[in-house]
Amino acid sequence: MFRVVAVAACVAWSMPARADRDAKRDASGEPDEIVDDEPIASTTSSRLDRRALDHRPHLRPTDLFRHLPGVAAIGRSGQADQLLLRGFDAGQGAAAAVLVDGIPLNASSHAYAHGYADTHLLIPDAVASIGVYEGGYAPRFTTFATAGTLDVRTLDHVPGGAVVRITSGTELTDPLIRERLRRLRYRLVGMASPELATGSAVLAAEVGLDDGPYVHPERFRRGAVLAKLVRPLGDGTLRAAAQLYSGRWLESGLLATSELAAGRLRAFSSSDPSQGGIALRSAASVGFEAKAWGVLGYIVDSDLRLYTNPSLFARDPDAGDQLEYADERVTYGLEAFYRRGHRVLGLRGRLRVGMQARVEAATATTWHAERRLRLADCFATANPCTATAPGMRSIAGYAEEVLDASRRVQLFGGVRLDQEIWDVDDRDPETTLGASTLGGTGARARVSPTVGARYRARDLELQLLGSAGAHATDARAAVAASGFGAFVRTYDAELGARVKPDTRVEAAFAAWASELEAHQEWSADTGAAVHVGETRRYGLEARVVARPVPWLELDGAAAVARGRQAHADRALPYAPRLLANAGLAVARGDTYAGVRLRVIGARATPDPALIAAPSSIVDVVAQHRWRWLLIGLTVDNLFDAEWREAQVADAVRPSRGVEASRQLLVAPGAPLTLMVTVGVAP
Repeated sequence: MFRVVAVAACVAWSMPARADRDAKRDASGEPDEIVDDEPIASTTSSRLDRRALDHRPHLRPTDLFRHLPGVAAIGRSGQADQLLLRGFDAGQGAAAAVLVDGIPLNASSHAYAHGYADTHLLIPDAVASIGVYEGGYAPRFTTFATAGTLDVRTLDHVPGGAVVRITSGTELTDPLIRERLRRLRYRLVGMASPELATGSAVLAAEVGLDDGPYVHPERFRRGAVLAKLVRPLGDGTLRAAAQLYSGRWLESGLLATSELAAGRLRAFSSSDPSQGGIALRSAASVGFEAKAWGVLGYIVDSDLRLYTNPSLFARDPDAGDQLEYADERVTYGLEAFYRRGHRVLGLRGRLRVGMQARVEAATATTWHAERRLRLADCFATANPCTATAPGMRSIAGYAEEVLDASRRVQLFGGVRLDQEIWDVDDRDPETTLGASTLGGTGARARVSPTVGARYRARDLELQLLGSAGAHATDARAAVAASGFGAFVRTYDAELGARVKPDTRVEAAFAAWASELEAHQEWSADTGAAVHVGETRRYGLEARVVARPVPWLELDGAAAVARGRQAHADRALPYAPRLLANAGLAVARGDTYAGVRLRVIGARATPDPALIAAPSSIVDVVAQHRWRWLLIGLTVDNLFDAEWREAQVADAVRPSRGVEASRQLLVAPGAPLTLMVTVGVAP
């Protein structure tokens, strides 16, 4: 029934809308004028510009996403962030699209996690804005956008022409304060915009070293470079960019709560300090955008070695359970669009049509290892555990239409056609020729429609949206199930409202529901496809921003969601039930200060007896500029609250002398942390 309502409700809403012919003919602009080109989006979708980011802690890429209303980013050292939004545990990108200047970060059929979107390549100071488009309503976004899309745009020009910042500080962790003072965190950022005869350019670089609050230092060494050129060309704008990123780290990993409770481990200890990883990424893109059309081409080369061991000795009592995930891939992509204003039966409309093509060639292997050394066996079978070369090809076409039915009513319509092709080469000599081979091919196509309507009054805006989208899965799961459950339907519906009773206050509200059909997922640690039943979610969201006086801004957001697997009376594992953030920012002249609160509610796990604990963290940021000198202060976790970052329920054997048991494994969140920034800006 919900599937019918998701689409039919929007059609029913839009049918009564009739045109006032005089109003339509009096619409401003020529028929081919493009007033805006924003995607079809949820009412509570939002974007933070550079000024808003400056009023929030932004020393790490993870911080950028944590500030988005309705979004939570859970970071673990150099790994890609786990994303929570719209009632989804979107994993590390499996159900949330992540774009940087239009280039998708999601890596399909990754060795560690499908959709793996590593944002550590970002230089936070070089980000111009970051936005979230909730739900899968916009046809222009990829099949990863099941829960929504996170859209990052980098600077085209460095304000003031150049800036250099150095940041240092430490975690004030008792009783290790003295040790912390000997292990300061460092971060050096330099950005410049060289003077050009026409156009602009950005050169930005960041290097950093972060040991974290752990007994065994993480030694997270990170370097990122961004080079970008923007210049007019004919009647449009040419953009070319190159990015380089390198990261290397050790990781304390997840800790068994039984060991913490017994006092055998401290909060920032480690059972296997050899965990961690090495990440390399290089990317280049070139695009041209004119008034009516645009094209973007890109190439990305990435390499990741990731070492994890959450179960410790559960599978191998002697050597331990450490796994090495190795992923190497090259991705090619091409996008193009055409847009124009037009009139249909006297109605003024804006049309955008486009195509997207993407090819990924990867090698994804899993190895049983001990202290990062590969072993001869993989839990009673020959190493490697799995060795595959997944190839993914996707091509899509879409159209989006916005029609002004009257002065107050807009109608939305869109459609997307996706064709996915999977080709997996099994490179394990033990399995490649047998019935248990992981190799195979498959292909599926989906047509995804979106409809909706918006009513605008003086201080009120109402919007109704419905869509039937598509969700693609890992290529290895797709071929393992002969394509069944590999490219399934998603259904979304939303009723939203935006009110602006005063120029100083704006609020948005949405009631939404979502359904995801039964599908296949790939379990990288076991090397097998897993069937996931149909899931349903619904929730309420609210955003409020107030500027009572020019120098003061208040904001708050809350998202409440509930989810169930069809025919099962229990909550969805790790799905967020409550996400909230709020803040206060004061800006007077060259000085600003802000206080932020972020909340993640308790979450269910696959074991009904185990609950992922909630967290509430308060952060502070301040900066003052005196002529060319910048001085900043960032305080994370102001009240030194004990909280848990990552939380997973799994079977674990903490040591060889105990039996395996199912319990909660946690990564403790950072304690009170003080960071000072000194910068020079001409």
